[in-house]
Amino acid sequence: MKRFIGVIPLIIAVFLIYVLNRSLQIGDTSLPRLGYFLSPYTGFLQNGEDHPEFDFPSSLKKLFSAPVQVYFDDRLVPHIYAQSDPDAYRAQGYIQAALRMWQMDMTTRAAGGFLAEVMGPRLLQRDKNQRRLGMLAAAEKTLTQWQKDQEQYALLEAFSEGVNQYIGTLNDRNLPLEYKLIGHQPKPWSVLQCALYVKTMAQRLNSSEDDLEASNTIHWLGVNRFSELFPEINPLDKPVIPSEVTWDFVPEAANPINLPDSILGGLPSPVNPRSPGFDGSNNWAVGPSKSSSGLPMLCNDPHLGLTLPSIWIEMSLHTPNIDAHGVALPGTPGIVIGFNQNAAWGVTNVGQDVADWYQVHWTDTRKHHYLMDGDTLEITWRVEKIPVKNAEPILDSVKWTVLGPIVYEDGGSSHVDLAYRWISLDSDGNELKTFMGLDRSATYADYREALQSFCAPAQNFVFASNQGDIGLTVNGHFPVKAPEVGRFVFPAENAQYRWSGIIPFEQLPTVHNPDQGYVASANQRSTDESYPYYYNGHFEDYRGRAINDYLSADKSFTVEDMKGFQLSTYSQFAADALPIMLAAIPSEAMGSGPGLALKSWDYHFNANAEAPIYFTVWYRILYNLIWDEFKAKSESEPILFPENFLTLEWLKNHPYDPFMDLQSTPDKVETAADLLVQSWEEAQEAYQSIAVKTWGEYAPLNINHLANLPAFSRQNLPTGGHSSALNATNGPASHGPSWRMIVQLGQEPQTIGVYPGGQSGHPGSKYYDQMVDAWVKGEYYPLLLVPEEYWQSHQPLFSITSAQ
Repeated sequence: MKRFIGVIPLIIAVFLIYVLNRSLQIGDTSLPRLGYFLSPYTGFLQNGEDHPEFDFPSSLKKLFSAPVQVYFDDRLVPHIYAQSDPDAYRAQGYIQAALRMWQMDMTTRAAGGFLAEVMGPRLLQRDKNQRRLGMLAAAEKTLTQWQKDQEQYALLEAFSEGVNQYIGTLNDRNLPLEYKLIGHQPKPWSVLQCALYVKTMAQRLNSSEDDLEASNTIHWLGVNRFSELFPEINPLDKPVIPSEVTWDFVPEAANPINLPDSILGGLPSPVNPRSPGFDGSNNWAVGPSKSSSGLPMLCNDPHLGLTLPSIWIEMSLHTPNIDAHGVALPGTPGIVIGFNQNAAWGVTNVGQDVADWYQVHWTDTRKHHYLMDGDTLEITWRVEKIPVKNAEPILDSVKWTVLGPIVYEDGGSSHVDLAYRWISLDSDGNELKTFMGLDRSATYADYREALQSFCAPAQNFVFASNQGDIGLTVNGHFPVKAPEVGRFVFPAENAQYRWSGIIPFEQLPTVHNPDQGYVASANQRSTDESYPYYYNGHFEDYRGRAINDYLSADKSFTVEDMKGFQLSTYSQFAADALPIMLAAIPSEAMGSGPGLALKSWDYHFNANAEAPIYFTVWYRILYNLIWDEFKAKSESEPILFPENFLTLEWLKNHPYDPFMDLQSTPDKVETAADLLVQSWEEAQEAYQSIAVKTWGEYAPLNINHLANLPAFSRQNLPTGGHSSALNATNGPASHGPSWRMIVQLGQEPQTIGVYPGGQSGHPGSKYYDQMVDAWVKGEYYPLLLVPEEYWQSHQPLFSITSAQ
């Protein structure tokens, strides 16, 4: 018996060793190996360094053709000095991986449908959707396109070599923390993953469409009513390309079209991942006549989902051919938004619709053949093999038509099958070549040449140079199509509803040194109605007006002016809406409380202001009262809702429209005036339940970890701004300016910038989120573009070298 009791601790120890060193499965959730995770030698404590001082491994040093030196400044920004472009990209790949490996890995997995391989079966449906949308197929096609340019492809391979050299240094001790949590290690990197990174940006920024919702809405309302409530052009808009630009070309012919008598309805909810609707950006450049220095200034602040780690990583590249500083996308080489000694460039998203759904007409019950222009065509199959953690891989056979994949089969109450036509499935561009060209640009001609290889996501590329040039191009691949094509789901077999080609680069909207002395874009409509090509899409209605009003002032601007513009919380939307709303409210209600605050409000969504809360709550109630029929209809099928500018137009000029009548009061007919008063009264009640007193508290910004781990997130940040302001923050949606940059060109560019994150992707590092507080306060950092000799008199944080 004593011997048995003596064995018990051994049995317990063996049991604990077994349990703690196995990944436990609870439902679809896998827990990490707790023994490994808690070990002081291999566990999370090894990931608590202030900054990851590292060196090039000997295997990487052997790949460099000449010495490479990297200096990290006090914000952990790497300044890479190499004797050749391939060596610079090898170093860039290695450093990006050392700082952001988990982010790079998971972003490309999410794009290509490989999340279930590491996260388990609960991500399987998402992976299947990504594969059915053609994301992996598109990336593979892009890879083939890139390989046609062997010189540039060699640079992508050099970048990938650098990433893999870092992966080769990983062990149980230094593996990034998130890998330890999910019990996984990164697989070797390839150029295909660079392509997947490009595709995930295209999906996020350039796959926006509402064909299914629009089809259901027009089927419900009828053509005439739909046309009234959903006009394609906002008459108050100021387009990206000034109206002074004329079009001296003969456009490509679109297929002639006769719209059908009715549009298909009863369509299902979209499977394409939807942006919350706040992705946007601002960029502008002023020419010499509007710059206090006599040389152009360029500003850019792309508005994206804000995460930790950040979507951007700041870097500086120096070779005999490159001398550029700015931000890169972790997982791709080069600088995306930045500047060099001679020029600066930036991007904002183009809202044009380049993704359409088509109804497939089958000719057989097996659904293997379909009609196209009177001919019967056979579908092709693509078998998607989706690996699943702790399970056998799933095989998903996807049907492809000449337009694209069949994503929906028997979708919605209409039981139709839908093919997906998306510009990024064509994949005949070379987006990374564009950015590599901009990194080397010195003249306006260099800028235009660099843009020609770009396909998607379509961007408004702004440019300025030391030669005094400014320019802006609405750039990417856009379909040639007839009016209304792309707004609704149309039959695939009829050519009149399809694209007839791609708009030639020379005919894309562009402007160079306009008379107004500046160029600007804020996701508004690309052109006025004189542009000879039809396009539809989603366009911002207010920020473009605001920046045009600012820049059209008769003055020379300074860097401080530009900071004020980027940080502006002024809302043109509120300025348009509130006078209409207040006009119907009794004057005695304006003497105190919310009424007084709104009456004296300057339309700025400042963090410490109270009036923005009152306006937001009141307008939300008012909007829901006006469009109560839409809210009721949306409970049975996805539909469109009228835009804010249309809502204000209806309040002003259509006060007796039937939509002003509430469904909930059949014995009474309401007008706009009635709804304004009712919404005001309901807002007074709603205000009583709001405990906070400032906009920053009411709509705080959350910058969440990519895996939504609260401990690794920065939440409840009291920021100012609004989606309709130039400082376009949206707290609940975790959206806002992801990078602020201001470049004053000159013999030595004077440049400042900031992003809401940190250089390191390791949550234990103080460089993980060290710029968040400065970003919230509206502060900037100087951006260094310096020769290597600079570091002889300035102490870097640390440096690494390829010297043996």
